[in-house]
Amino acid sequence: MKSYAFAISAIFLLSFIIFYNQKVEIIYFFNKGCFISNMTDVIMNEIEMDMGKSVHVIYADGFSPRSEFESMLVQKYNINSVPVIIIDGKIFSGEFTYESLKTDICKRFVIKPKGCLK
Repeated sequence: MKSYAFAISAIFLLSFIIFYNQKVEIIYFFNKGCFISNMTDVIMNEIEMDMGKSVHVIYADGFSPRSEFESMLVQKYNINSVPVIIIDGKIFSGEFTYESLKTDICKRFVIKPKGCLK
């Protein structure tokens, strides 16, 4: 009986650690020559500052990739306009505002980080 309780406790603890350390991946396709991208840059910076280590943001130039990795991302997601935001592999189709992005990001967490509680 003790080993059964220990196994359940260990599974619970492991699950908690995994979900507590969960990160949401965001890929942000931009272009410095685009007025809308420049406005979205500000929102993305705020998201990254408020969410801290609970998000991993990858910045990729949608029109002038600066590396092979960026080129691969542009091809993978078939980027032909900017700005485009990918959250955990899915194209964000909401309004590009701080609140709508934060809401979409926060709903992906099992255990909400402090950035979602503000």
